Amino acid sequence: MEWFKRAFVTRGWQVFMRGSIVLAMLAGLIAGPALSHRPADAASNGPVTPRAFFPRVLNNYPLINRYGLGYATATDRTLIRWFWSPASEPAFRVYRRAGSAPETLVATVISVTNPSQAINILNTTEPRYPNLYTRILSDYAALGITNIPSLLSVMRANKLGAQQLANDYYPVALVIGWGYLDTAITPGTVYTYRVEAVLGSETTPLGSVSLRAGQLTPLDAPTNLTALDLSDSSAHVRPKDGDWGTAQQNRRFHQTAYLRWNIAPPTSTASINGAWIAGYDIYRAPITAPTALAQVNGVKPVQPLTVTIPLSDTPPITTPLAYEKVSYYYADAAPAVGQWVYRVAPRDLLGQIRQWPSDSAQFSAPLTVRARDFYPPEPPRNVTATVTATLPLSTVVVSWDITPTADLSGFVVYRSFSISVTQQAGCADENVCWRAVFTGTASARAWNDPDTTLERVRWYRVQAFDQDGNRSGFSAPAQAVIHDLTPPSPPNVTVDSCDAFGGPQNGYCINASSPSTDTTRYRIACRFRPGGELLLMAEITSVNNFKLESVYRPPFPLQSVSCEVRAADAHGNLSSPSPFSVPWMIPVRPPVAPTPIITSIDTALGGVNGYSARLLWDVSEAGGMTGFRISREAILRPDGTAGGVDVFTVSNPAARIYTDTTIDPQTVYVYTVTALTPSGFPFNGVTASSSPRTFKAVVNGQRPITEVGWVSLTWQAGQGASLHWDPVDDRLRAWAIFRSVYRDSDYIQLTPIVMSGPVYQDAAAQHDRYWYVAVEFNPRTGEPIRYTRPRSAAYGEAPTQLMDERLQITAHDRWSSILNPQSQI
Repeated sequence: MEWFKRAFVTRGWQVFMRGSIVLAMLAGLIAGPALSHRPADAASNGPVTPRAFFPRVLNNYPLINRYGLGYATATDRTLIRWFWSPASEPAFRVYRRAGSAPETLVATVISVTNPSQAINILNTTEPRYPNLYTRILSDYAALGITNIPSLLSVMRANKLGAQQLANDYYPVALVIGWGYLDTAITPGTVYTYRVEAVLGSETTPLGSVSLRAGQLTPLDAPTNLTALDLSDSSAHVRPKDGDWGTAQQNRRFHQTAYLRWNIAPPTSTASINGAWIAGYDIYRAPITAPTALAQVNGVKPVQPLTVTIPLSDTPPITTPLAYEKVSYYYADAAPAVGQWVYRVAPRDLLGQIRQWPSDSAQFSAPLTVRARDFYPPEPPRNVTATVTATLPLSTVVVSWDITPTADLSGFVVYRSFSISVTQQAGCADENVCWRAVFTGTASARAWNDPDTTLERVRWYRVQAFDQDGNRSGFSAPAQAVIHDLTPPSPPNVTVDSCDAFGGPQNGYCINASSPSTDTTRYRIACRFRPGGELLLMAEITSVNNFKLESVYRPPFPLQSVSCEVRAADAHGNLSSPSPFSVPWMIPVRPPVAPTPIITSIDTALGGVNGYSARLLWDVSEAGGMTGFRISREAILRPDGTAGGVDVFTVSNPAARIYTDTTIDPQTVYVYTVTALTPSGFPFNGVTASSSPRTFKAVVNGQRPITEVGWVSLTWQAGQGASLHWDPVDDRLRAWAIFRSVYRDSDYIQLTPIVMSGPVYQDAAAQHDRYWYVAVEFNPRTGEPIRYTRPRSAAYGEAPTQLMDERLQITAHDRWSSILNPQSQI
């Protein structure tokens, strides 16, 4: 408490007032902020009334026997003010002398306990406060002030709070017995007032004061008006180009000026008795009109309290203040970012607000303050990383969008090779942190990445910054991979007899070499009969004296086997085929008939009784086959009987499907497929039959899968592939989309089974060379029921003759062919 005593002795009653209020603040007396920080949405010169609360405190003030008088004057009234700290409630006698005339007793002042009289004083004394009683009840309801008795009780228990409330609204001083309002004055006359406290037979003088009536209260202008330094070098401002989350602490200072000034009067006029300052008013003007000042703090005066006043005699710290320790008296939220002119003027006990320029003598010197921008731009949105379709090497184009602001200055693009890395200043290794790779202007909306490294996943995110260096948060990340889409050149192929004399006994040797340096392997495929299926025979790293017999030996002699070789690189790109023929292949055993395998039998619509049995089988390629024989045996009829065999002949050796239209849906059948050979050499009519397979028509159950046509498939850089199929019916169905980089193999399921219309947008398609298949499913059973042919935006739709025939068999097998595709050329 020594600092308080020294302040009292050296600075007088006005300092005592300030010290008392400071003690009240530091002791937790005032829950609401006495520093009037105007809300950002308040009018620039409208009234703002922050609420202040004064809890109970002990009345243990120092120098309790030291008193004084304060005053304030106006054209028609003079207010005499005092302060009484003891718990006793004396009567106060007010004496007045006009000039050299004798002194007279003009009033005996006590607290006004009559509620009607007290409310009348509060509401009618000052025209600016016509509903002061209601305002006090509203602002201080938390203290339990609900009427005049509770107001008096709270003020007696909390004398420091009573003094501040009387400073804010002087009619309160008249109600609690701490003031006398003299309206019987002659302007220009010098009056001397004296006040004494009378308690029983004891009289305590409070002091005297002389003044000239009818003028504005003479108060000293505040000096040394300064503002808190909020430049980039300030200890309070966080670096704007560092971690975004830390930098957002600067938002506290956005568009705000923090003001401070000297509150002590000059020593020559310091006195306990005199014109007291009740607080201060803040004035602001635009830099373009520095004299157009408007008062901005509202009805209540600003009390000069800071958050850095020491709690004891310990000297204030001299090290940089913590972020929360900002020394200021008033924080003004300016209407806009930019420079503003401020002045400060004192307010007297009558609550009179000084007017500019008529009262300019009581205004501080002007101070120009910059209200700084600490709000960063919004993060960029719609960030995409698109691989261009140019060949042989593609590039990544990073693009973004933003709603521009007036102070938007530019963008920073960051890149990393892992999504899980952290942000670091000055990042040099993109494997461990995000590195700034591009800084663009406010008009930039795209950047071409010059890094063309193939098959490397790179991630991008974009940050915006404004003219004051504030940086936005990071955009959502986007990634891209530049694939090698350039196939090797077709290989050069030769086929020579492996026999030194050119005979067929030792087979034929195949040699192939690719002119492309990135070839890593070769794929060999052959057809063993004209128009037969092209079968993958081998995938090997080199073709040097290679013999087909090393991977395949036919069950019977074959002539003029047609084959092809394709070169492949490490990224799976295939060259165009290089065709060749193998004149002769020698069998390892006598010729035998090939054995068919029934792959499936499903129920089809149509037929004599409304339904048919559709058989599908497979058989090794056997040149010389003449056809197939279908045997059907009824093993269980509806009446419990069995027996009866029917035979059907298929004369086409290339057939792999037969539809039996004469079935009874209530009968269980056994089917057998037998391969037929010619009667001459080498087969001599030998036949081979498949294993029998049981079948019963499934009525209203599984349906045959059918083909659906495409409407369109297009690709656009930055948007991906747009798919539209099934031109007949646009109603919602259960679909799934499959995608592959090859037309006939390696399909992956791109989407789950979803209920949607026959459209899909593959935004992740980074080039136009993907192949797509759409499959419709029965939403009740999950069985596939319809499909499309493979189609690509670059190459069009797969021809019918190149379709895998298994796409046209049962739903189960169709599903398997998509999930487990064969390696086709």
